[in-house]
Amino acid sequence: MSTPHIDAEPGALADTVLLPGDPLRARHIARNLLDAAVEVTARRNMLGYTGSYRGRRVSVMGSGMGIPSCAIYATELVRVYGVRRIIRVGTCGGVGDVALGDVLLAPSASTDSHFNRLAFGGMDLAACADFALLRGAVETAARLGIAARVAPVFSTDSFYAGMPGLVELLRRHRISGVEMEAAGLYGLALREGAQALAILAVSDHLEHDTHLPAAEREHGLDRMTELALECACAIPVGRFTPCFSGGFEWPSEPDATRRKRAMRRRRPGTRRSPRARRARSRLARGRGREPSRRAAWAIALAFSRRSLR
Repeated sequence: MSTPHIDAEPGALADTVLLPGDPLRARHIARNLLDAAVEVTARRNMLGYTGSYRGRRVSVMGSGMGIPSCAIYATELVRVYGVRRIIRVGTCGGVGDVALGDVLLAPSASTDSHFNRLAFGGMDLAACADFALLRGAVETAARLGIAARVAPVFSTDSFYAGMPGLVELLRRHRISGVEMEAAGLYGLALREGAQALAILAVSDHLEHDTHLPAAEREHGLDRMTELALECACAIPVGRFTPCFSGGFEWPSEPDATRRKRAMRRRRPGTRRSPRARRARSRLARGRGREPSRRAAWAIALAFSRRSLR
């Protein structure tokens, strides 16, 4: 079941794949961070390996540079090999107040490429990461003591001859990193129902013309890859998860208890309206996890009559 670009056997690739651009980086990750890693594809010298990390099966494979190359491999991984989650691990150029070595978690990726427009009827697609993966990466970074920051990035088709004034434009829009693949990967994952996230290390600063030394670059990339692997182990594999997919959620029990007490307090000389009483009763019985608009207005009215402490 090989493809024109991947010659792995059926089942040789895990459902989670780390996707660096450089195939030699894929080999480094397999040899130094995965257990019992074996080479599963080498067609066109785009190396791919499958091993395990903390007992979980994980693959790592190069994607080449730029959206077109990344999209070819990501498409075949998802459609032919059943991969459900792709985590891009790579470097980016920094913009604004980021520092060399910073780790960026990209919630979204703007682009000057027409790749997503071609598949979206000529319109602009909001290319975004999977929310469950992004949230898991934030929590994992905090647990590991890695100072990762959530920051949007820009995926460009042009490495050398970009638009004049581009960096200033990106800084004005609070975009913190420039790379070449994330927007295409996010758009493809949205269409295919897969999970995707880009975790990037700032290797160069585009405004300060500074560059990370080779030794520090290697250490920073390993730390970023460790974050990706830990995140892959912590988050169950699933389909694309948009933000707020769970609908309306009541607050945690301490907050709910506090609000119940607040609703029981009345100002002197006031009476609860029938609507407010129904709202209070509804809340006390634990109903209304996804309240209707009328119930939501009733609850808001009840809250407005009380002073929360």
